Amino acid sequence: MINANLLPKTPRWFILICTLLVSGYGAHKGLTNIGRLIEIYGLMALGGTIMLHIIMLFQGNFNYIRPLFVSKDIGKYVLSVKDFAIAFIGIEILTLIPLNQKNKKITAITVFTIIGIGILYTFIVSTTIMMVGMNEIGYHKYSMLTAIRQIEIAKIDFLKRFDIIYIIIGLLGINAGFMIVNCGVTDNIDKMFPKMKRTYVTFTVTAIVFIGGLISFLFKDFRSLAITVLSYISIITAGIIPITLLILSGRIKNEKNN
Repeated sequence: MINANLLPKTPRWFILICTLLVSGYGAHKGLTNIGRLIEIYGLMALGGTIMLHIIMLFQGNFNYIRPLFVSKDIGKYVLSVKDFAIAFIGIEILTLIPLNQKNKKITAITVFTIIGIGILYTFIVSTTIMMVGMNEIGYHKYSMLTAIRQIEIAKIDFLKRFDIIYIIIGLLGINAGFMIVNCGVTDNIDKMFPKMKRTYVTFTVTAIVFIGGLISFLFKDFRSLAITVLSYISIITAGIIPITLLILSGRIKNEKNN
């Protein structure tokens, strides 16, 4: 997406290595530092996304999303879960983090967080359809970018490419995700090989991911292949990982009580 919309003449391997260098540096510094950085990233990404889609809400055509609910299509709604489930994969981890039993509000906070994410997803999809139209949305590879490009504000005449703002916001999220995954892998390998310096571990993990990225470039439509594979694997892991963490946390709690 970055290559096609923002840097068409820049080699994809160069974009990848720049992203990995940032995530590798964050992984080397540790989760605490990443957490502080992501607080800033999250505020900018969430605020920017909401702002853009509020503008789209006022400039779009509400008739494109009507009717909001059709009772006779409930069967279709249920069957379509498999198609969009991958977008929600990972949210289930919020039910177990943080594992703080002393905080009585943590359950309510987690529930409202998940509900808030669902509402935000619905809002984003709805405003995108309002700008592009349901019949046209399937013809675009990046429908949201197409919708954002249609934003026009006369008083901000110097800013014509709102999609560039969105891509920059998206880059913050991508870097944050890379950092968390890179740090998680690095931390686990660091524990497995305590004598190995963290710098070497970080470099090795980053190099492996970079090689994997180069291999993915050999496939013409790796994105579709990855989504197809992950849509099935993620549904399984979405159940296995939380259950495993729940069992482990239960055992740790029992051991402490004993």
